[in-house]
Amino acid sequence: MRVPRSIGLAVLVVVVAAGLGSEAAAKGGHRATPDLSTRHGVAVYLRSLGLNPAGFVIQRGARNYAGPACPGKRWNCTKATRVVQIAKSGARATANVADCGGALDVNVVQTASSGGNSFTCNQSTSQNSESVVLVQKTSSTGKTVNKNIASITQSISQSGTAGTQTGTQVAKITQNNDSGPNQNTLSQSINQSFNDDPTQTISQSQTASQTFAVSQCALSQTIQDSGNPSCDTTSPPVMKGSASSSVTQSVSQTANANAATAGSQYQESTMDGHVHQWNNSNATSSVSQSENQQLYALGSGVLQTQKGPMGVTPSKHLSRGRALAGGLSCCSNQGTNPSDTFSVTQSSSQHATSGTQAAAVALAPFLASVQPSGPNWHSDELQTAICEQVSGSCTRSQSENGNGATVTGNGTKKNFCSNGVCSDGQNIAAAVSPTTDTVPVSGGTATVGAHLVRSDTNAVLPGQDVTFTINGTPMCTARTQTDGNASCTLALTPGSYSINRSFAGAGPFEPSSVDGTLIVFAYLSQGAFVISDANAVVGPGTVTFFSTKNWPPLNPLTPSAPNSFQGFADLLSWTPPTCPTSGTWTLTGNVPLPVGPLPSYMAVLATTSVSKTGSSITGNVTKIVVVQTGSYTLGSSGTGTGTVVRVAC
Repeated sequence: MRVPRSIGLAVLVVVVAAGLGSEAAAKGGHRATPDLSTRHGVAVYLRSLGLNPAGFVIQRGARNYAGPACPGKRWNCTKATRVVQIAKSGARATANVADCGGALDVNVVQTASSGGNSFTCNQSTSQNSESVVLVQKTSSTGKTVNKNIASITQSISQSGTAGTQTGTQVAKITQNNDSGPNQNTLSQSINQSFNDDPTQTISQSQTASQTFAVSQCALSQTIQDSGNPSCDTTSPPVMKGSASSSVTQSVSQTANANAATAGSQYQESTMDGHVHQWNNSNATSSVSQSENQQLYALGSGVLQTQKGPMGVTPSKHLSRGRALAGGLSCCSNQGTNPSDTFSVTQSSSQHATSGTQAAAVALAPFLASVQPSGPNWHSDELQTAICEQVSGSCTRSQSENGNGATVTGNGTKKNFCSNGVCSDGQNIAAAVSPTTDTVPVSGGTATVGAHLVRSDTNAVLPGQDVTFTINGTPMCTARTQTDGNASCTLALTPGSYSINRSFAGAGPFEPSSVDGTLIVFAYLSQGAFVISDANAVVGPGTVTFFSTKNWPPLNPLTPSAPNSFQGFADLLSWTPPTCPTSGTWTLTGNVPLPVGPLPSYMAVLATTSVSKTGSSITGNVTKIVVVQTGSYTLGSSGTGTGTVVRVAC
């Protein structure tokens, strides 16, 4: 478990233990309860959690408190932010109490043989992230019934007029108790708003991410792999106490661009996590996920995109602690009690409005009756809820509303809305393709592009992300615009590259990728070399683009080029790097020949007509090809040769 570090934020780490000895080995994660009676033992345990033991304060007592307000003289208290608390055995009341004091990056581990554990954390900020990792362990036996109690609130609130807002909340909660109850309450909320912006071209982007993992089971059945909690469900549950978990996630995103007629507005909300309970007694779990996204812009020229996947990670890989690595569904493992209950409620509302100046004046922002005009609003929503190994009752409720089109269901839903029309439960194939695989260098950079459509209708898919990978390395991710095109400008030199363009899938649209070979070429700083159109054919053969003596016979034309023409034109009728369908070139003799070295991949002109007027030689341009250059020499017998690898235009 790696401690997240945020500049300017306090990090609270608490470890509490008592009466520790070797326990039965679990089948994964930590295999035995560590010996915390020595400083070395504490250091070994902290390292097993991925924590650096340097700088920790070790505190021992009957009642231990870590936080901003000491309860009294009978408590052993500290305000240190990196603390190991070791509780003496025999405590009758709650022995270990921790309060995060509002710190935004929190790691707490509590272990006690008696007395129980309590943790409270209220996080509230306008910054980008909040994180809690909590481990509570108590090995109560006999008549002693100890509790693990956790109450966590995470809240992010951000406001502005334009730009980018991001919010991330993470909560990983492990509660282990052989005979007593485990109780958890978690609330995550993110509120992002962009107020009126007076500019006509707007750029507003809001992204929110909420993840959680809850594990409630016996000490011997705990898996704590890299900080991701889960329970070993390969054997019957041995925990006798009850388990209760209540999780609430909510995201509210609003963006108002009252004067904007161009630009983009983007909203994305991701909710993901899992609940894992494994006990003989009663287990209850409830998860509520709600999302509200609102966009308003004045003109229909603003690209509006809304995304909102929500769910809880499935349990297929939980035996190896991969809790937060799965994909957007909702599960529970609750043991054997027929009174177990598990419920998931998911709701989403995605509304976008745009219109004319008159409509903007007459109607309040976010009024759903004003529908976007043209293909400028796109939204998708994915909701998944799965109950696994629940011996009692499981209920799932899902609702989606996209600009007035409401669908309901249970289980898995895929909803895509475009211009107020929503489709439900579809898996639509998508196709990503290159806009071109031959691009010029300009100012040391080259622009690569991709085009994304839905395969069934070939309709373009704006507002989706395409990743460009060059020679096996992801270089950038770009969002498709209203024409379905996405592009990235990369620092590339002339050459041949492998390129992959990939779309990961979104809403009902399935993933798609395409491999290719990217040719990056360069124009000369002035002028260009020329070959005959008959030679401008891609193939393994060699072409001669320069010869002091033999250019005309090596580049056949009708009528033949003047004998004095050597293949270099120093004046073009356009300014590269552009690729015209027609143009002219002229040899004036006022510019010296390029001295080399030439670009390894170079633009060369193809011509069908060369004529001489006075001292000038002029020709037409039928196409521009890319030549992989070979030899190039100057002098009385100078030549320049290469191979045509692409037709640029």
